[in-house]
Amino acid sequence: MEAGVVRGYLESHGISVSVRDEHTGALRNYLGEIVGGIKIQVPSDQVQDALALLHSQEADEIREASRPKKVARLMIWTFFALIALAFLLVLLKATTVLLD
Repeated sequence: MEAGVVRGYLESHGISVSVRDEHTGALRNYLGEIVGGIKIQVPSDQVQDALALLHSQEADEIREASRPKKVARLMIWTFFALIALAFLLVLLKATTVLLD
């Protein structure tokens, strides 16, 4: 789950949440892994409750609901890859015609 979703989910169940290194989200492919990614912090007396919530059926449902975004991104990249392939095939065909 993304940090914002986790924060909202835990806060909606009365858990105090602090997010550290959230600014590295945009740089997660480069800098984010170096600093250990985004960190979700809860008070020590709420850790067990937070973990139980994050491992609950409801959290699984939220996780599933956030997946279409990933599928949509994959579909967009696939579309652009197909456009690029079509362009290359047209270019190859034009080059072949000119050489004949």
